[in-house]
Amino acid sequence: MSGPTTVQPPSSGLHLNTNLSSSGQANNNGDEQDGTEPSKQPKQHVLIRHPDEDPNVALSTLKAFKVDRLQCVWALPASQIDDSFVREQYSKLLLYAYRAIHRHFAEEVNFAITEERWASVSPWAMRHVIENDYTLEEYVESVARPHPVGQSPWDTLLASRRERRHVLVAVVLRMLHEHAFDELLFGASRDQAKILRNQDRDLVSADAFKRATMRAEYINMFLERNNYVPSQFWAAVDDLTYRIVMQLYPTYAWISTSWRRSRRRSNPQKLFQSIHNVVAHAGWLAVQIRRVPASVVVFDWAAPGERWMPTYKHCDSEIFQQSVSRVEREDEEKRRLGREPPSHVGRVLVSIAPRVERYAAAKGGRVRSVLHPVRCVCYYGIENEAMDANTGNVGLRGYSQLMKHRRERREFYRVGFKHAFGVVLVAWVVWMIMLAITNITTLTNLGRVEVEKIWWSGIWRK
Repeated sequence: MSGPTTVQPPSSGLHLNTNLSSSGQANNNGDEQDGTEPSKQPKQHVLIRHPDEDPNVALSTLKAFKVDRLQCVWALPASQIDDSFVREQYSKLLLYAYRAIHRHFAEEVNFAITEERWASVSPWAMRHVIENDYTLEEYVESVARPHPVGQSPWDTLLASRRERRHVLVAVVLRMLHEHAFDELLFGASRDQAKILRNQDRDLVSADAFKRATMRAEYINMFLERNNYVPSQFWAAVDDLTYRIVMQLYPTYAWISTSWRRSRRRSNPQKLFQSIHNVVAHAGWLAVQIRRVPASVVVFDWAAPGERWMPTYKHCDSEIFQQSVSRVEREDEEKRRLGREPPSHVGRVLVSIAPRVERYAAAKGGRVRSVLHPVRCVCYYGIENEAMDANTGNVGLRGYSQLMKHRRERREFYRVGFKHAFGVVLVAWVVWMIMLAITNITTLTNLGRVEVEKIWWSGIWRK
């Protein structure tokens, strides 16, 4: 397996700023700048909107948090939204996602501990913001497979700093695709969304390009009424940001309260602001893509565990080389024992970003353009697909439930021991007090008896 281009996240502290790019997209005012001059545009402070779920105490600080909105240029000519535009902006989206994750989840954690202790320190043992909500586990399973190295394969994906950044970026992008890019118009009002859905359903048998053209006409008509900004765009950005933060926060809290005591303390507001910038950029790009007539953009994800292809961009050679070294050691041990080891090939460990393809109508047919390749992290897996699928194949939802159950049981025993110790201590204190009172009463009574004996003996002598 060759070593393709590696995507490196930026150094710690980099953040988006509000400079308008040549393509029309503005960056955000961050707490820290990346070397470019800040925008002259004033910040827009708005209270975020929340879904109906009641967050836990840690996230309750977001209720009064004023988020800085990303400055966007909306009234772009449709002719400017071409292949190079989509390619550039989607690459920026990936970069912004890595920046946000690196800024808040890059803390190094020492996880070289015994398997027995995973019940109390496993990242999957953390409580969910909403009880029995396994959305994060479902997303992680859709973009990653258990790590083939280590005794706790699912734990390694989040406990290891290198794997963690790729997994969380993949989760963020997956949620953005499901809730932004897959929408007919991200941020549309309820009536507008209903019109677009009905139109798409009625024209399901029509040519794809004709359907896309008619949809683009309706979308541009809706946008013209509000300066090309969807009427519910920022409400949709706030809502999706909150959903993503709710899924990321248990890992964020786990890093901040790890057994090695992270130097950083959890700050949900800064995390929300960073993710809000990423979601706003993704939503803005999704709206621009839908405005182009006679154009269909397709996103194709690589499945975790599938064989690596030369068209895939591998994003972390070190993880792959560690996997190769482990396999080579195991193969040498098998040969020493007289067993023939199986053949190995590169396979997808984490599917970070999908392949982005654009189909446009042309004379006599269509034109296909690959705007963005599949980006992934690979491991050295068994060539036989069935054998490789059985390697470390443990369902994440069941594993997460097991870790949470073990942690709750440990906490129950610890709290029960403290309660029992407290009861014993109180009983001992009460017993000591009663004993002291009894001794004082006894001594007092004995003193009275002695006084009476002396008094009667004096009278008798007289």
